[in-house]
Amino acid sequence: MKITESTPWHMRRLVRLRLWLILGFVGGNALMAHAAVNITGQYTGVAHPTKGNDVAFNVTFSQTGTTVTGTMSVPGSQCLVSLQVSGTVNGTTLSGSFHDAMSTINISGTVSGDQINGTYSIPVSPCANGSGTFTLTKITSATATPTPTATSTPSFTATPGSKSCVGDCNGNGQVTVDEILTMVNIALGNTSISACEAGDANHDLQITVDEILSAVNNALTNCPGA
Repeated sequence: MKITESTPWHMRRLVRLRLWLILGFVGGNALMAHAAVNITGQYTGVAHPTKGNDVAFNVTFSQTGTTVTGTMSVPGSQCLVSLQVSGTVNGTTLSGSFHDAMSTINISGTVSGDQINGTYSIPVSPCANGSGTFTLTKITSATATPTPTATSTPSFTATPGSKSCVGDCNGNGQVTVDEILTMVNIALGNTSISACEAGDANHDLQITVDEILSAVNNALTNCPGA
């Protein structure tokens, strides 16, 4: 629904109420679930076991919202070849595991700039055991080469009316309640950023509460130039 001066007052009041209920939900949930950092990228790591020699390993992380996936491998290992990453980032804390059919490595760490420092334990594996600490250092950003500049920037300028209208997901020059709901789902990590690239005002591949507020204002006052 597009809100204009000709929209009946009771409909305008109902839409405003619904939008502020959405914001109340976001304020209470999205901010708490929002990660303070994005660890997407390729990392080299060193594990320091409580017993034995240090072990080098490689990790590729991909983060959407607070959810982290990816792969982990230990060069030269016979069984830690391509473990899957499952984890979450809350604030600056990473927790999760590297795992496959034979091995599980539980991890917990703190993100600081391009480094992640933490602890690990290996409850199940045919070729490793024990626990210790680890350090990961980012060597590249996984999104640096193909996606961000080549595809996201044109999508904001290709359609007249969506250039400066945060929340106008379909580029039709207006922001609807459904589009704001889509932005909320992206902020919560339930939907990909590709569902509403126009909601990502600063092109950081995330939706923040400030961007949802901008979209609500555009829904209530119409898009610039509309």
